[in-house]
Amino acid sequence: MSTSEERFDEIFSTSLKNYRNTLADQIFDALPLFDVMNKSSKASNGERGGLVFEDNSNDIVVPLIYGRNTTVKSYSGYDVFDNTPPTGIGNAVYPMKQVYGILSIDRFSERRNAGTAQIIKLFEARMTQLENSFKEKISEMLFGDGSGNDGKDIDGLQKLVADNPSTGVVGQIDRAEASWWRNYSDNGAHTSTSYDNLIDDMRTMYLNLCIKKTTPNFGVCPLEIYSAFEKKLLSEIKYNIGSSNLLRDANYGFENYKFHNVVLTFDNDCPAGHLYFLNTTFLTFNVDKETYFVNMPFKREHFQDVSSAQILLYGNLTCSNCRAQGVLHSIT
Repeated sequence: MSTSEERFDEIFSTSLKNYRNTLADQIFDALPLFDVMNKSSKASNGERGGLVFEDNSNDIVVPLIYGRNTTVKSYSGYDVFDNTPPTGIGNAVYPMKQVYGILSIDRFSERRNAGTAQIIKLFEARMTQLENSFKEKISEMLFGDGSGNDGKDIDGLQKLVADNPSTGVVGQIDRAEASWWRNYSDNGAHTSTSYDNLIDDMRTMYLNLCIKKTTPNFGVCPLEIYSAFEKKLLSEIKYNIGSSNLLRDANYGFENYKFHNVVLTFDNDCPAGHLYFLNTTFLTFNVDKETYFVNMPFKREHFQDVSSAQILLYGNLTCSNCRAQGVLHSIT
């Protein structure tokens, strides 16, 4: 490798290493679901939604409590205590998924941008392109069912919060046998006019997801349904948007309304006809701490006039309480 090529690779490699955390922030701050997960308040049971760093890339084990300790009882005097071993404690197990992106540069472009300032500008342009591509792909996966690319995709809402929650395996738990592991689901089709059931269905879903002291805090739907909800506010409910309980929430970097305790927004990757109410306290994005947008060294490709570096992410979206999540599907 010539001295100029070594210098180019050194500047690119150094810039890429220093850009790692910025890359992660730029990607996940642009995704409403992940952005809200990271802002979830700590729950009373110690769980928290958002980003969780794992020590390795083994399967992700999520502890679950799905039953009660039946020994808690009143007693009198010399009553014999019930020491029945408790049940209802277990684990959900999710696979670690792998995502990559390639940052590449051909030697002809290197020579055309040989000055330090030009190299940095070229790096910024290539990184912007890679950022946008990562955003698009991860967003698609977060709303998918994990079956894409022969099951290699990240598990998304269509798997964790399924239209038909009585079937399928989530976290290695068969929902056909475990009713406690099923999310709320309802058909949101209209009765006579478009979206005439939307508000009532949203209210019913919200109330069904108010479990103990936890409530859903984030809702997401396609733009079409978001627009229909907004029209209902203005034309039917006739709330004063500036002072009602259905307020625009300015704490997030995306357009949204408030429905009860739910911040509602839209995402173009959300599947058509769907509206999700999520309790993000129980949703986490678990990643291998050593492979969180880690960059591999720049290498010269064989049989190509190109140098490239791999950007790698090992992780998956997991849920520790499916009953706290809900979906309206087939909305018309």
